[in-house]
Amino acid sequence: MKYDFSEIEELIKKGDISGAQSKLDDVSDRNAEWHYLQSVIFYKKNWINESKKQLEIALNMQPHNPKYAEDYAKLKQKIEFNERQFRSGNAGYSAGGYEEPDRQMGGNDINNCLSFCATWCCVDMMCSMCCR
Repeated sequence: MKYDFSEIEELIKKGDISGAQSKLDDVSDRNAEWHYLQSVIFYKKNWINESKKQLEIALNMQPHNPKYAEDYAKLKQKIEFNERQFRSGNAGYSAGGYEEPDRQMGGNDINNCLSFCATWCCVDMMCSMCCR
């Protein structure tokens, strides 16, 4: 028996993600369309990796489905774009670790403050030795 997923699709279109998830959970026949819709729900929740996994399952079950293939290609492009953005936005990171140690946790500002405090203490100590 083929399940009619139109009600779930409408809930997703309306933005009722929890309602769509609840209805999807009630479906016992977890066919390719079920996994595809689960992928859409996960995507709407911004659970990108889980969405990709569900879409891969749907695509494995129906490898020639153009809707699944097209959405999978778009999702992969989005993931790759996000990874490029992350890497370019975090230019201080490298494969081996952090390249700019003075940019961590306050970075140069903390070092400058500590240097100023140390200099001030030395000046105060010298002044108190000679100006008593």
